[in-house]
Amino acid sequence: MSESHEPGWIWKIFGGTILAMVSLLLITLFNTINVNINNAKQEAVNAVNELKSEIRENNQALDSLKDRVSSLENNETKAKIEALILELKRVETDIISRHERVISNEASVNSLKEDVKTLKAEIKEVNKEVAKVEKPSV
Repeated sequence: MSESHEPGWIWKIFGGTILAMVSLLLITLFNTINVNINNAKQEAVNAVNELKSEIRENNQALDSLKDRVSSLENNETKAKIEALILELKRVETDIISRHERVISNEASVNSLKEDVKTLKAEIKEVNKEVAKVEKPSV
């Protein structure tokens, strides 16, 4: 009682056609997937190239900005140096003025010292005369 299972008449008639259609569908699907992958690769390469181009442009802009900042820093440094030079000149003038006052004051002090010496000598003379005047009356 073994019955062998034979394919049905539809399978016998249309089996090859169905297999060919499935094969054609699979090949078309594979081809479509392959084309989509290639398109995605190409888009990725294009995007990378665009990004590289943008990076180059940004690096050029950055270099330009660095040069400008450096220039501005140099200008700012020059301005600070000029301000310091002006301040030093003002301080130098102030120091010279004070030095002249010190010299003038030293001359005045020396003159006063001489006057004090003269006055001391005169006081000694007066004291001597007072002493002479007081001695005979004792």
